[in-house]
Amino acid sequence: MHVLACALFLIAPGRAAVDISESPLMVGSAVAPNLMFLLDDSGSMQWEVMPDDKMYFSTYLFPVPALVYGGGTYTSQVPNFDDNNIHNFFGRSPDNNAVFYNPQSTYRPWLRHTGASFGNVDPTAAPYNPAEPARGTMDLTAQQTQSAFWFTNRTNTNQNSASYACGPPCNQNFRPITFFIYRGTGSRVVAGNYTKYQIRGTRAYRRDPITAAEVEITSFTWPNGTTRTVAEETQNFANWFSYYRSRILTARAGASIAFGQLGENYRVGFRTINGAGEYLIPVSGVFSGTNRETWFDRLLLTAISPAGTPLRTSLNWAGNYYESRTDANDPWTQTGVTNALACRQSFTILTTDGYWGDVFTLPADTNSDGTEARPFRDTHSNTLADVAMYYYKRDLRSGITNEVPTSARDSANWQHMVTFGLSLGVTGTLDPATALPALTAGTLNWPDPALTSPAKLDDLWHATVNGRGAFVNASDPQQFTDGLSSVLTDISERVASTGNITSTSTTLSSNTLLFQSRFVGGNWTGDLLASSITTEGTISATPTWRASEHIPAPASRSIYTWSGTAGVAFQWANLSADQRTTLGSEDVLNYLRGASTLEARNGGTYRNRTSVLGDIVNSLPAYVGPVTDLRLDRFDWTGASTYQAHRTAVSGRREMVYVAANDGLLHAFDARTGEERFAYAPSGALAMMKTLTTTNYAHKFMHDGSAVVTEVYFGGSWRTVLIGTQGRGGRTVYALDVTNPDAFAANKVLWEYSHAELGQTIGNPVVARMNDGSWGVVLGNGYNSSNERSVLFVLNIANGALLQRIDTRSGSSTSPNGLAAAEGVDVDRDGDVDYFYAGDLLGNVWKFDLTDSAPAQWRSAFGTTTAPLPLFAARSASSAVQPITGGISIGFNPADRKLWVFFGTGRYLATADLSNTATQTWYGLIDSGTTITGRSSLARRLILQEGATGEGDNYRVTSKPGDATGGTSMSTKRGWYLDLTSPTAGAEGERIVNAPVLGVTTLFINTLIPSSNPCEPGGRGWVMGVNPFTGGRQDFDVFDFNRDGVVDAGDQVTQSNADGTSRRVVGSGYSTDSLPGSPLQLGKQQVVGGSDGTAQSRAVFNGARPGRVSWKEIVGD
Repeated sequence: MHVLACALFLIAPGRAAVDISESPLMVGSAVAPNLMFLLDDSGSMQWEVMPDDKMYFSTYLFPVPALVYGGGTYTSQVPNFDDNNIHNFFGRSPDNNAVFYNPQSTYRPWLRHTGASFGNVDPTAAPYNPAEPARGTMDLTAQQTQSAFWFTNRTNTNQNSASYACGPPCNQNFRPITFFIYRGTGSRVVAGNYTKYQIRGTRAYRRDPITAAEVEITSFTWPNGTTRTVAEETQNFANWFSYYRSRILTARAGASIAFGQLGENYRVGFRTINGAGEYLIPVSGVFSGTNRETWFDRLLLTAISPAGTPLRTSLNWAGNYYESRTDANDPWTQTGVTNALACRQSFTILTTDGYWGDVFTLPADTNSDGTEARPFRDTHSNTLADVAMYYYKRDLRSGITNEVPTSARDSANWQHMVTFGLSLGVTGTLDPATALPALTAGTLNWPDPALTSPAKLDDLWHATVNGRGAFVNASDPQQFTDGLSSVLTDISERVASTGNITSTSTTLSSNTLLFQSRFVGGNWTGDLLASSITTEGTISATPTWRASEHIPAPASRSIYTWSGTAGVAFQWANLSADQRTTLGSEDVLNYLRGASTLEARNGGTYRNRTSVLGDIVNSLPAYVGPVTDLRLDRFDWTGASTYQAHRTAVSGRREMVYVAANDGLLHAFDARTGEERFAYAPSGALAMMKTLTTTNYAHKFMHDGSAVVTEVYFGGSWRTVLIGTQGRGGRTVYALDVTNPDAFAANKVLWEYSHAELGQTIGNPVVARMNDGSWGVVLGNGYNSSNERSVLFVLNIANGALLQRIDTRSGSSTSPNGLAAAEGVDVDRDGDVDYFYAGDLLGNVWKFDLTDSAPAQWRSAFGTTTAPLPLFAARSASSAVQPITGGISIGFNPADRKLWVFFGTGRYLATADLSNTATQTWYGLIDSGTTITGRSSLARRLILQEGATGEGDNYRVTSKPGDATGGTSMSTKRGWYLDLTSPTAGAEGERIVNAPVLGVTTLFINTLIPSSNPCEPGGRGWVMGVNPFTGGRQDFDVFDFNRDGVVDAGDQVTQSNADGTSRRVVGSGYSTDSLPGSPLQLGKQQVVGGSDGTAQSRAVFNGARPGRVSWKEIVGD
């Protein structure tokens, strides 16, 4: 039989009899990072030409109203529109002027603080400044006559050779929608090498500037494949004119779009580099409501005046603000919290279109990076890089503990500032894409920024290296928008959460990939990362692929659902009438497929997304490759003899990984490339999927269960079948035939099933061959079912028909119950599962007898049909009920062939669970065919000691038989129990919400200690390993505590004796700094994911069975 172990966290939506959180508990108290945005408000930001060396004589390309940006303006020196004016065709061409209209780009309107678009501009009244339309508009479709300092130059680009066309100032006529496209060869200052385009009213023309030959055109086709009608080109130009025409408009466009898509769990401040528009980081609330509105007002309305570029002074202000502000605006505090939060991260984003020119001296350590390692070090003082290093190295809050999250890129745990930089239209002497290795090796040095202007741009990049941020050098508006979005994504991912891990193999080789799911709270986006892992257990810091980057275009995606009678493509025409009513419109369906055209940022009303891949919280990635040989051909039932032929037939199929996300879809990714091959939307998720379109979307679990993929035989052939559930998201169970993933189609959707007594099935299904000859899907009914009891469901995998429903009759409306994941065992070694075990919310461990060939006779193994009895009821020493939510593991003791049942107690379902410190317990039970009366029938084990390993974590020592304390013999006992109580801290709320992982010689478990402390990302926990059949510490070393890569006597730990002496003993577990996921065994390495976004690997004794014990056959031989 095949069994898939439970995924990490058990959290679910719904406010019913069993309270289950609507969002992941581990991010419920996540600390919002500080983010200070410094906008360049130097005078050059008004300019309509970029970069500077292409400006020559003009600052504007259109006459502008006085005070167009609220501050002073430059003289309107504007090249006239004569065809032979070099400044006309050169400056009004995107091939030379990166900020001018480029028809190959589509210009998106700005976003408001609500995420809604400013909307398309009226071409007949296009505002010069869309934030303040009252400052003036222009009819772009009509000929204009305006006054300016019009100039021309027909011979060269030399400023001294230019002459005023009239006046100055004086009036000239011009057609605003005029642009030139370079033909690709020849001098760029020769008019004959350009084609002129002009729109006059509703008609468009193409013209040769030399011959004046002109033809009317009715549409536009551009080299990148973009095609537009005249009206569409007019609209695009109008959007460019109002939203992107100048550097400051471009910066505001990029910032409004990037920050308009930023989630709420941030604290965002604003200031210009010259000190205008100051809006300190709000200590009350996050990036929502008034805080968000005020920030956008400062971004879009702060006046821009002719001024310099004091970048060093501005960045120093930000660092000093983080360090010195201790009043009511202290950025490390927040309203309602007495003390500064030691784990808050602080970021600064510095934007500029030029090179710093301020007079500046650092208050101390003027060459802050002078003694650092490469690539940080240089020999220059008072640079921008020195400022960034100064505030990176300093502990900006020395009076609080150092708990800032660390990463491979940023190892500082003290309160510090991380610096990001964005440049617009300027370049340095170094190439950030290629120069860093040489700077690190010492074959290249940072240039002195005091010597040349381009070296000052290198200094900005250097500042981001020192500040452990990132640098974006944007040469056009789209690059600026994309670059700022990537910076915000970078910041978001530094506070991401994860925990679920699987791999392509149970052993380590050069080809092994590790799959890790993750999500970003607030944005509620997710990702699946594939990373290589060495045979020594080193996980690559750079993913091989990210699934979010390999989602096909909406129209190209292969998505399916269930119509009520059959599988269908997820297209409007295929849905049932009820399903159409549920979604409301085809626009909603297209949005769910990934279309962004109706998102608020594009002028629509739907929620903006930074990624179409939704958050992946509890779904464990399921890898499917070559079929593991379970030797099923040794049995004599139908199909067994062709099992090996089936294995051979599918051995070359595409390797896949399946995972469910809370965008409502099960995603099927190519395991080697990350490409989404297809996806499936359970029909029961459609109603909640519609809520994803709402701009005030609050997280809901929609599709959160883990997929189980198994080889089964029915209909005359072997198949690979995927069984999925909605998990915390709903009541639907479904089956897909994924034998050949390249041939997946609507007819491969086998069935869907739901039932009133089937609740939120948090536990994973089991697929096994039954004693009636069918293959069955066995699952606990989960929580919030109609009868609120614990019920076992058995479905026929071929058609989804109900084979049997076994009601334990345990539970009621006043004492709601539900059955967690089941585990089965084949005791007579015929390949058919005979018994199943499962635990419930009231602490009962049930044994179900499925030995009969007639499903109608399947029943609870103890008691009667009307009054079933559990094998065991878990109760604490004070007789308190201990809930079982994490599933069961089963194993035979090789010494005496006794059947053991392993599980732990605890729940992690609702916010109230976070503060529950009731004692929970790890159990091992012997099933000898009769019920077990209680703890008195079990041997007691204790956690004797905890201490530091010297490697940054802690160890545990548990008792074992023969110890003076907790050393009860197993000779007359029906099992053992270990209370999860710290010998020093007492009851901390430690609990078990996963099934134990049974290796060959050791039983492993991950325990959770949730926290309401905002600075603990979800909490912490332990990974423990004990003797399965005594519950005590092993007689051999298990964990590599000293982290030398091997497990040996050097990993023994210190245990204190009652007489004051100590001894070296085998350790029983190690601590984790975040909530640990279920351990994954890969050869000699054990990998554990954490709720803080990390994954750690360490050596364990190789007696453990490779891989998750979910893939195993449990038989009594």
